[in-house]
Amino acid sequence: MAIDQQGLYQTVTDMYTMVDRELGGRHQPFLNYGYDLRSGLAMEQQDAAFDIHAQLYHYVLRTVDVHGADVLEIGSGRGGGSYYIKQYLGAKKVVGIEYLPQNVSASRDSFGSVNNLEFYQGDASNLDIEVSSVDVVANIESSHCYPNLERFFEEVYRVLCNGGSFCYADLMTPDMNEQVKQITAMLPFELTKVEDITDGVVGGLTLANQRKLSLIHELDISEERKAWWINEWACVGTPIWQDLQKRDLMYMHYVFKKM
Repeated sequence: MAIDQQGLYQTVTDMYTMVDRELGGRHQPFLNYGYDLRSGLAMEQQDAAFDIHAQLYHYVLRTVDVHGADVLEIGSGRGGGSYYIKQYLGAKKVVGIEYLPQNVSASRDSFGSVNNLEFYQGDASNLDIEVSSVDVVANIESSHCYPNLERFFEEVYRVLCNGGSFCYADLMTPDMNEQVKQITAMLPFELTKVEDITDGVVGGLTLANQRKLSLIHELDISEERKAWWINEWACVGTPIWQDLQKRDLMYMHYVFKKM
């Protein structure tokens, strides 16, 4: 069945437009599921509340030397991950590309004063980035919203420098995981790491559960919308959380090198 690309884009746009409106002016730079590193992270006081969400970035990028690198994050959301890569992993420059303009605005509002950290609106399947210009590409918990995975991976390959690394992680069905394997096998990538990190993500969901529920119940929204948030954020006991437990959904982590 052919995917209605414009329809999917509109659905995602509508969904996150509502999310942005419901969050209002709250500083919520991460919306990912998080990760349980067991040991936590050393973060500055103003960032510590988002430690569990930052741990997902830390884990996914841990095998790649980001220090001094030019990094591109595709699907940068509200900016927290790009900020973590720049502020805590020592990247020389980080550019976050995000499809939704309201997320770009939120990112700039939160992190516009950070040197060499920039956010732009863009499409993961048609990047306005020069060929072979980026040392590291990161894409975390975003690609399951893309209507054309093949084009996305081709764009990642195009913008990476020779020898550059692509750090990738996402929530996916087993069928999507097979699709990722098939697409990337057709490109001249070297697969340097593949790991099912579902257990660590479920651990992060559990650790962050009370904070997320507290935020949701503070929002001035209907009970129906609160229920939507609780499920979409995979709070403990929800259908998405249960699907992760059963492995009907999985959270996969890949690292590729451009050959």
